[in-house]
Amino acid sequence: MTENTTAAATATIELLGKPYQIKCQETEIPALQKAAEYLNGTLKSLPNSGKLLAPEKLGIMAALNLASQILELEQQMSQQMHFLNQRLNNLQAKIESALTPSESSSSFRLEVESAQV
Repeated sequence: MTENTTAAATATIELLGKPYQIKCQETEIPALQKAAEYLNGTLKSLPNSGKLLAPEKLGIMAALNLASQILELEQQMSQQMHFLNQRLNNLQAKIESALTPSESSSSFRLEVESAQV
């Protein structure tokens, strides 16, 4: 087992003007703050239709929007990986073809070798 030597800390983030204390490792604070800024922007961008929504509803809407973005990015990444795998397979086949002697070149070598004997 590896020992966790990073010190625990408490970070303060702000969402929709309300502060939240979050316990985490010191090394996680910058990522937590960046995530909180992103989430805060997402919460502020939600359509509110002139009426105030309960924080729980806003949180659920933000979570659904973020989950949708994640799924879309995963699909894009999967398509890119598929494309890259196809490309790599084609390149590998070309390399193997270039390295494998063809029948015409092997018969030529046999003829040359037999003429020297």
